[in-house]
Amino acid sequence: MKKKLKKLLIGILLTTFLLIGTLVTLILYPQVLFAKRTDYKNLRIYGNQELNDNYSVIFDNALKLINDAELFDDKLTFDIFLSNNSLYNIIDTKVFGLAMARSIDNNVILKVNVDFENNLLIGPKNKRNLTRTVAHELVHCLQINKYGILKFNPLFPPELWKLEGYPEYIANKEEINSADYRLTNSIKKLKEFEEKGNEWIEIESGQFDPLVYYKGRVMIEYLIDIRNMTYDQILNDRLTGKSVDDEMEKWFSEQRVE
Repeated sequence: MKKKLKKLLIGILLTTFLLIGTLVTLILYPQVLFAKRTDYKNLRIYGNQELNDNYSVIFDNALKLINDAELFDDKLTFDIFLSNNSLYNIIDTKVFGLAMARSIDNNVILKVNVDFENNLLIGPKNKRNLTRTVAHELVHCLQINKYGILKFNPLFPPELWKLEGYPEYIANKEEINSADYRLTNSIKKLKEFEEKGNEWIEIESGQFDPLVYYKGRVMIEYLIDIRNMTYDQILNDRLTGKSVDDEMEKWFSEQRVE
């Protein structure tokens, strides 16, 4: 009886390990779940449908945004998965929950409808600029590539503003570098939404982002463009969200705000 019970327990454990191993493998290496692959520059794009002709414009612009990032590595290849309505999407959602896009290691997963022609990522309740979303997720891949899984992992990540603020900063560099852009206007907008108690902020018409992401971007922008810090210094310095927020508030109060 004991031998049978022991064999049963060993069998259950082996089956469990096998299932977990298979799940982890599919999450990290889901290429086998997609019928089509397109190689473009340092991207491998996977999906189950033919790509729209406008795809190259979107990816060119996203790559251009990250090209000047401090963490950029021209030797890194990214895997892009157009996973809407796929088996992989079901697996990913069961494990990690709902999202419009996600990155894992060097994988970028676009989980909802991708509209290359109109440069949109379209979810059930929201839509996002596709170029900026791809750039944001690519920067997450660069974070892992640069600092490793021990520093950037789901269980013990850096503070949210450090984790998400930098990808948002890089993804919005075109706007930030425009002649009529002012950081003070972004801080003013942030303060207005915080005072209202809003958790979401409208970036463009019909496009909403979590306010904490926007705040992280503004804080990173302040530290890099005003304080002249590198992202590496921001990560390794003992900066807290409150200390940066207080310092930024003081700087803002000293500026002439339009």
